[in-house]
Amino acid sequence: MADFYHDWNDVELITLDRKNKEYMAMYGCSKQDMEDMLDEDMPCMLAMSILSDAQHVMSYDQEQARQFINRAKYVIRHIRGKSDV
Repeated sequence: MADFYHDWNDVELITLDRKNKEYMAMYGCSKQDMEDMLDEDMPCMLAMSILSDAQHVMSYDQEQARQFINRAKYVIRHIRGKSDV
């Protein structure tokens, strides 16, 4: 049987469309993943949880920590956008 497991660190970004390539580089996940994340009931808690993940990996994987921080900023930016309406 074929093995369908993919390590995203090894995936060629050329196979993704341009926007998803940008999202993968900036956030470590796809545009759709980022949008799905915003469906959380408590987005402030989500942002704090993501920042905790960033703190945890900061000492051994700065690139992943940077992506976690970008994810938290994405969530915070969308919280603010909802409250401005």
